[in-house]
Amino acid sequence: KSSSSTAVEAFSEPAAGVIGYDAAQRAGGNGARLLFPGHASSASPTTTEWEAAFSQALSSGSRLAALQMPGPSNGVIRCFIKRDKGLLGISPMFELRLESSDELLAVARKRKKSAKSSYLISIGGNAVGSITRADEQLVGKLKANLTGTDFLLRGKGGDPSVKKGFNAQLLAVSYASTVNHVHAEPRTMTAVVPVPETQVWNGNGGAIGGQYDSLTACMEAARARNLPPLYERDLVMLHTIKPHFDSDKQVHYLDFKGRVSKTSMKNFQLVHWDHNTNQLGNDLVMLFGKKGHNAFAMNFCYPLAPLEAFALALSSIDSKLCYAV
Repeated sequence: KSSSSTAVEAFSEPAAGVIGYDAAQRAGGNGARLLFPGHASSASPTTTEWEAAFSQALSSGSRLAALQMPGPSNGVIRCFIKRDKGLLGISPMFELRLESSDELLAVARKRKKSAKSSYLISIGGNAVGSITRADEQLVGKLKANLTGTDFLLRGKGGDPSVKKGFNAQLLAVSYASTVNHVHAEPRTMTAVVPVPETQVWNGNGGAIGGQYDSLTACMEAARARNLPPLYERDLVMLHTIKPHFDSDKQVHYLDFKGRVSKTSMKNFQLVHWDHNTNQLGNDLVMLFGKKGHNAFAMNFCYPLAPLEAFALALSSIDSKLCYAV
């Protein structure tokens, strides 16, 4: 169970100027997205239009295409995740569902016999234990490093003879380690996704090649503020909002707009991040938090697609060795 000092609770966000409000960090102005021109089209669909297009893709049998549709930049898509921890010896399973229709979008299974956290994401059925590496409906593989600080999501694309065809890098996530800190702190996450309009990003030289053919390498370069502009224009950097700290109650708070009801260190919000100025945008790109023991709320919008948002949520749910307890 999370200690109160690392858990994030829901509350009504105070006005700028109130003690604990990190206004300087989010000084991008009202609605700041910190995107390069052309990243998000002005003709982006509304939430209603997106859900209509999504439903049409599902009904036509294009479930994978639907799962890879970037969310609207003029609205928010609401989903929820169900977790089934399973019985003894059964791998945990997760269901991603669209809140407006209860439509099952994808399922994921955490691999049991793996030294590092690894998740298989499928558009198939939801039978416990039904997802395997040989599953023809497998659409994503999310893998972590040993300590759980870094995750990489791969999807189908590139040379089918390499990595069983899962060469497209869709998302890289990094959590800052606090294991050596004197006091426990909330999780801090950085994420990078290719701009949806760009070509497939793969780690075999392919479309990108060279020093920056890995999304993880690009994220490390962005942190060091030496990522070349050529790559900046093809990537979107995201960062968690720093929670407000109540020194009297010794608890961190964030405004989850009524979507989250349980205190948890897994709760987070993502916004755009300008790595050159360390400035955060004001518009939420993703919201994720706990609603019950095995239930989670998830909101997302452009540039994230359902598959990427699902992987981000799984990375937060995953147990980690990189945090002080």
